[in-house]
Amino acid sequence: MAAPKRVDEHLPEGREPGPQSRRIAAPSGVSRFLMPAMAVLFIACFIGIPFAIATVTVAPIVNYTAIGVLTIVFLVGIYVLARRFRSTAARHFEVIAEPVELRRGEEVDAELTIHDVNELDGRLEVGLVCVERYDHPPQEATGGDGSVAPDRATSEHVAYERWLPAWRTDEPQSFAFRVPTEAPYSYEGECISFAWRVAAREPERRSEGGANDDPIWVLP
Repeated sequence: MAAPKRVDEHLPEGREPGPQSRRIAAPSGVSRFLMPAMAVLFIACFIGIPFAIATVTVAPIVNYTAIGVLTIVFLVGIYVLARRFRSTAARHFEVIAEPVELRRGEEVDAELTIHDVNELDGRLEVGLVCVERYDHPPQEATGGDGSVAPDRATSEHVAYERWLPAWRTDEPQSFAFRVPTEAPYSYEGECISFAWRVAAREPERRSEGGANDDPIWVLP
């Protein structure tokens, strides 16, 4: 299962997410109860159950065995949690933007580093991308189970993109992209948002881990 998106993952460090981003990143039913469940598991494994066992028996071997078993149960739970929130970004290559804040008409540099060429499935591209998120009425007034649908839905599309091919080499590679003067600037609104990023991707890779992004902020 893919990791849930962070509310600020499309923003450079220091930029706060806007009202639309915070709204659409509200935790799902699974994510909403995952952390409380882990807290309950911790309390049960290391406080509740050991205390209950201690009140029944004072035999050290029983207490130590119970604590050992409960520790294993807790570690398994932590492993499940870690997989739930694992990063799906590519680990065999990385792209870094400089600067992370610029105006329309200015250039941003993208430095690509490939950590393991043998992990590449095919072509590798580096690009500059702007994604627009926008609200619209939901397609159906009610869900399939008769529940009432949200009063608005959010979709997104690519407002701007430009990609350049990269070499399969261990040497760092640099690319320069100019933000068009007529392109939208970064915006975090209630019903519409524009998010910019420098990105690297493997277009043919279908599995997870085929992309890496570095968010930037484009000023008017």
